[in-house]
Amino acid sequence: MRILIATLLWTFVFCDYSHSNPFSNFRHTLDLSVRTVKTGDNDPMQLDFVGLDLHRVISTSSEDRATLTLQPYVAFVRNGPSVWDSPPQKHPMFDGSNDWSMQWRNFNANLKILQDGSLNLRLGHIEVPFGIEYPIDTNGRALDYAHGANFVGIKADWGVSLNGIKHGYEYEVALLRGSGNGYASESVDRETPYFISGRLGTSRNADFGFGLSALRGNLLTPSREIVERSRIALDSQYYYRNLGFLGEISVGRGYGGPLSDQVDFLQLFSELHWKSPKETSQVWLQFVNRTLDSEASREIRTGVAWVPMHKVTLSSSLTRKFKTKPENNILVQLRYRY
Repeated sequence: MRILIATLLWTFVFCDYSHSNPFSNFRHTLDLSVRTVKTGDNDPMQLDFVGLDLHRVISTSSEDRATLTLQPYVAFVRNGPSVWDSPPQKHPMFDGSNDWSMQWRNFNANLKILQDGSLNLRLGHIEVPFGIEYPIDTNGRALDYAHGANFVGIKADWGVSLNGIKHGYEYEVALLRGSGNGYASESVDRETPYFISGRLGTSRNADFGFGLSALRGNLLTPSREIVERSRIALDSQYYYRNLGFLGEISVGRGYGGPLSDQVDFLQLFSELHWKSPKETSQVWLQFVNRTLDSEASREIRTGVAWVPMHKVTLSSSLTRKFKTKPENNILVQLRYRY
């Protein structure tokens, strides 16, 4: 992984055939955020992120050759005082309840094979091409699309993909390691995970769009056990003026347990959101209905994002989980991008 990261960084800075300035065609953003999460009766947890969002197009004098997207982040977690007499909550991204780790969001090179954009080769840490979340950028936002640890399993992974856009349709098919943020992929039983995922859909810029996704693989959990995932999903989007209507239905097998624990899975997801004309505020309402074998659970999520000043976003979300013991999850975040 160190060789891959070093190669991408070297290419990002020095490789350009058309400009003497090594930082031509270069965009950069400093991303800082502070997030507080309260899950059920657990103590509140604070998550801090400090990262860079770097983009560069590598080109010759006549054509583009590659697009580099590098998003290295340092993440910190800190639990609040134990006032509910519950054990410290542990986030799956970290080894301890008060810890830090290096996070790789999108960290890849997308190489142009055909100049019309219909065939590209992406290498590095890439977003899993699956479902309604794939065409929508949710990195670092309070807005989420239910693709957590027990649904897909990972949001991004190390691997390679073929992708492109042709006649108003876009596609991506990826072969991934199944290890998520980390590169090491051997389980405690010395099994090697793998992950295959793909999505075909209409252009993400269309007022009405849809997509068909599928994935299959054995994933590595934070405890270094192997879990199985298989999913098929159909998603759709419709935008009318300032309103957006989103939906997804997904079916499959395997849910959060060991490989031998086969569970039939069905999830229905819908969202209604509104954006202000200048996109300085957004409000959303989501419904999630999930069935595992004969057991059903429901979630209602609502949230708001507001830009009180340039480059600053304040957002919050509330999730109400309906199960044997109903649970409320609260998230509040302050984000600054410069």
